[in-house]
Amino acid sequence: MDFIISGAVAVIAMTFFSALYNYFTKDEFREPNLLSQIFKKLFQRTSTQKTFISGWIAHFLIGYIFLGLYELAWWYFDIPKSVDIAILFGTVSGFLGIIGWELMFKIARYRIDFSYGHYYFHLVLAHIVFSIVAVVLNM
Repeated sequence: MDFIISGAVAVIAMTFFSALYNYFTKDEFREPNLLSQIFKKLFQRTSTQKTFISGWIAHFLIGYIFLGLYELAWWYFDIPKSVDIAILFGTVSGFLGIIGWELMFKIARYRIDFSYGHYYFHLVLAHIVFSIVAVVLNM
């Protein structure tokens, strides 16, 4: 499937998973919203609407970066496109995501009142969803 379409569908699936997780746990774990809050803290004079849009754009761009890394791994290392590989990619991506979020929280000096361990557990699951969708669409 086309890179742009499969990336968009995988990001939307991940975001939907995070929205469902948010609905059931009542914890604000939706990545675009958290990115928007970080941007609002970093760029305090920027409107809420612009930081909201920037959060969504950043979320999609990061998704395309991950998908690009998957594409490189498939091509360069001749890794098969399978669900078990997708779970592995998603787990690795989740841990890379944790590092990225930790850096963003520190750079922005942003503290939110939730369990970071719980958020990071969710983040790994969300990346596994992203990866499975991306791999299945590219099989």
